[in-house]
Amino acid sequence: MTEKELVAELKGNFTKGFAGRYGKLIAENDLFGFALNLGLDRDPAVAFHASYALEKAFFIAPEAFGRHIGHFVRNYLAIVNPSVCRHYSKMMAWLLDRRRIELTDSQRQQVAEATFDRLILDSLSAELPWVEEQLYDTICWLMRDDGPALRNRGAKICRRIRARR
Repeated sequence: MTEKELVAELKGNFTKGFAGRYGKLIAENDLFGFALNLGLDRDPAVAFHASYALEKAFFIAPEAFGRHIGHFVRNYLAIVNPSVCRHYSKMMAWLLDRRRIELTDSQRQQVAEATFDRLILDSLSAELPWVEEQLYDTICWLMRDDGPALRNRGAKICRRIRARR
């Protein structure tokens, strides 16, 4: 399957279980790169569908996804679609929690800042309440081994999250 064929499929009408079906297709045919490209598509529906299916594929075959970590990190930093953020955040949290991703100091800082910024944006938090839950653990993990500035900012955000619960 080509990227164009995958785009055509992802623009279709979806029935229950579409993400699982397309996730399996992505994992079995090593289409992770295509799905990552589509996560930044200008069409928000395509970006969402691709990211949802990518998340399913990721959990089906995390080892196969490993070759695409650099692409994933670049996308994580670039995404602006709130619906896409949800799926990327779940994958990032899983990777960080299980130490399946190695980030440079620069990447750690960028991921932390992107995570904080997504939490701080009231419009994002109000629109998608899962953001606080999904990213709380990621922020805590990123604060563990970093400098005092990041720990202080992270602690402030974590306190805000706990206060909202």
